[in-house]
Amino acid sequence: MAIPHTALETKAILARLGLKPERRLGQNFLVDERTRDRVITAAGIRPDETILEIGPGLGALTEALARHARRVVAIEKDGRLVDFLTGEFAGTARVMIVNGDIRRVDLAKLVSEEERNAAREARGAKPRTDGWSVVASPPYYLVAFLVRKLLDLAYPPRHITLVVQKEVADRLAAGAGEMNLLALAAQLASRVAKHDRISRRAFWPQPDVDSTIVTLASHAPDKRPIPAAQEEEFFNLVRPLFQTRRKQLAGSLGRTLKLTPPQTIKLLTMAHIPPEARPQEISVDKWVRLFRILEAHRI
Repeated sequence: MAIPHTALETKAILARLGLKPERRLGQNFLVDERTRDRVITAAGIRPDETILEIGPGLGALTEALARHARRVVAIEKDGRLVDFLTGEFAGTARVMIVNGDIRRVDLAKLVSEEERNAAREARGAKPRTDGWSVVASPPYYLVAFLVRKLLDLAYPPRHITLVVQKEVADRLAAGAGEMNLLALAAQLASRVAKHDRISRRAFWPQPDVDSTIVTLASHAPDKRPIPAAQEEEFFNLVRPLFQTRRKQLAGSLGRTLKLTPPQTIKLLTMAHIPPEARPQEISVDKWVRLFRILEAHRI
């Protein structure tokens, strides 16, 4: 058997393995080589870095990633696919297949082990400094969890490349007017950019909607507008405000912090936020400014 690159090859291999795509696992296999190449380009892979691939499927992207990176660690939940992938990549040390659920995998430990591997390969020389990156095509329900899990790591990935439903890409890259908690979390920790739109025909079985490639380039720890140590405090402030997103901030902020209307309006004005504004209308910069003002006033 060999890694499939077309819908016909994918169907044939699945039939030979006696497998059917699991919709509940979001199994839509990449069957278009041009799309594969566009994902590789967007990922901006460095030759000395490790790529963590989440959900490799039948390995169409894994194979290409291994040609560009020092090593690919592919995490696959479906044990049936793990057996296939392990056999196909048995002859290369550049690919490691891990059977696991990304929601439960200890990424900090996995990355640390890869760092030690790199040091051993360097044979006493300075280990690589290109870090690690992520490439994934997660199902809708997993995106928010995955983004937060990756960006909250003490040693986050240098770069994250996701193939997601267009509406999810729009949410991640949202600006003032469409701001949401997912976008706020992503943009505080990284530079988010949307890339090519991907036709649903690039996958088999075809999903119901088209996808978009979106990338998140992590900010250095000292460049984050909200330090990691203060993120929990920041989101404790903004989360309840987004839960009442249709209400004006002058009212919801005042109730949340138990402030009088004049106090609330003064603080919002200092942050250059109109009192009648709603949470989704506020940019990341203004949310950060408001947090800093509240911090300075010990509120």
